[in-house]
Amino acid sequence: LLESRRADSREGAIYVHIPFCDSICTFCAFNRWLKKEEMVEAYLKTLEKEIELYSRTAYVASSSYGAIYFGGGSPTCLSQEQLCDLLAYCQDNFNLAPEAEITVEACTHNFLWKKQAAALAKGANRVSFGVQTFKDCLRELFNLQDSAQEVSQTVEAAHRIGYGCVDIDLIYNLPGQTIEDWQADLEQAYNLQLENISFFPLHVAPHTKLAKQLKTGEAAPVGPKTLEIDMYLEAVRFWTQAGYLHQHISKFVLPGKEHRYDTLRLGTYDCLTLGPGPNGNLGAYVYKNHSSLQDYTLAINSGCFPIEKGIPISEEDERRRFMLRGLSLLAVDKHEFRQLFGQDPEHLFSSIIAELRAKGLTDVDDRWIRLTQACCASMEVGQLASGKNATLPPRGRYNKTKPGGVMTWIEIKADA
Repeated sequence: LLESRRADSREGAIYVHIPFCDSICTFCAFNRWLKKEEMVEAYLKTLEKEIELYSRTAYVASSSYGAIYFGGGSPTCLSQEQLCDLLAYCQDNFNLAPEAEITVEACTHNFLWKKQAAALAKGANRVSFGVQTFKDCLRELFNLQDSAQEVSQTVEAAHRIGYGCVDIDLIYNLPGQTIEDWQADLEQAYNLQLENISFFPLHVAPHTKLAKQLKTGEAAPVGPKTLEIDMYLEAVRFWTQAGYLHQHISKFVLPGKEHRYDTLRLGTYDCLTLGPGPNGNLGAYVYKNHSSLQDYTLAINSGCFPIEKGIPISEEDERRRFMLRGLSLLAVDKHEFRQLFGQDPEHLFSSIIAELRAKGLTDVDDRWIRLTQACCASMEVGQLASGKNATLPPRGRYNKTKPGGVMTWIEIKADA
């Protein structure tokens, strides 16, 4: 695949993983390490080699990319010089579209105005802050490093400096959190005049510090599933009334400020992923990089792509993936499905669509198969594929992982 030129001109997306943090949140189970400067410097040299390996292939060299997302970990734990050099290196080595969306995932305590301005000058035009909550006692529980007031000041600075799109993540159904607490978080987020807002239910991963705190009673218990659903529905009501569009199960955007990376990653487009651990897809192949930093580095230094495993996917897999990714963006375009696959999705997936309609989880018209609000809230089909990376899990199953997110499985099979 990589030795041949790309056959079409559709834009893809790029994900760059920075697996370091300068502090560890108590709920986090992602692939990351506590920052040590010598580790960071060695990693960035290895990452540049991986970028070179891909950029020199005929396939990537003939591809155009409409969005690049720097995630982690915490990319903003890098020094200003390191972050700016990486932004420039990626733009020098990949064919980014003229209006490409370039997102830096950020912590509010280490992406202050000087670093924000420098990253903007090097091409970043969207920033996504992991705020999680504005309630200071919960921020302390999660080992978040600054106060709610400092968070607001940092987010407001990003607007003043010139970022055209500012996003924050919030988590709900936190230990001891009430619906009134959640409403207060939503109000504070609204006051920041955000272009994008993302929100996820708390997922307590085993072996995290938060899991131990909940077990010992150091942290108050999380609410029941009914409260979690009520909080989701309250967020949907709130942002809809505020004039935002529901782009994704867990994301609202202002009109004209859609998150391009999400659209590409969850559409029928390539997602080139770089760094240890992420899943990607190129052409008719899906792959996963080595999660171990040692194995990742060894592969790159041996002149090899750091792919731990990869598989070609069949047209049946492509059809199922199109359905699941479309539903995670709230609607499947039946016309586009027919153009790509020459068949009607209601015929291929008649049983599951009929079941979902009977449960009130989907609406179907001449053009669209749409998720209902009840479906998104129930999480039965919601939370399908909104992790940071494009991925195809084991046959017939698609999963989602996100900080604070729920892992949910759903079986999608074509009818015989």
